[in-house]
Amino acid sequence: PEAWQAASRAVLACEAHRVYLSRSYDAVFWCSPTARRLIEGQVSNALSHWKGKRLAPGDAAGAGGVGVSGSAFRGFEDLATNVGAVLHGAEPPGWHRLEWTPHGEGSVPYMTY
Repeated sequence: PEAWQAASRAVLACEAHRVYLSRSYDAVFWCSPTARRLIEGQVSNALSHWKGKRLAPGDAAGAGGVGVSGSAFRGFEDLATNVGAVLHGAEPPGWHRLEWTPHGEGSVPYMTY
């Protein structure tokens, strides 16, 4: 968990200073079967929210790795936070997308979480 936290903090610190390392990212994890199951859930969420593709067993992930490739960078903070939470045994806070609020009479705001 500490290695993931350090790496994600470094990437997010660059972004905070308007230094963008990339428009997309790849994230690969080699971990225990228990952690793998938790991270696979976050990989699925990342793919549904920020696109990209799941790394296949023969990809750069190699044997036993799990991850995403080509995901939009604007979703990295969510991935970093949620993976960090599950690696520490905590409940992930969720995935935040842009809020869309329709206008007009009878409109109902929707959150796309």
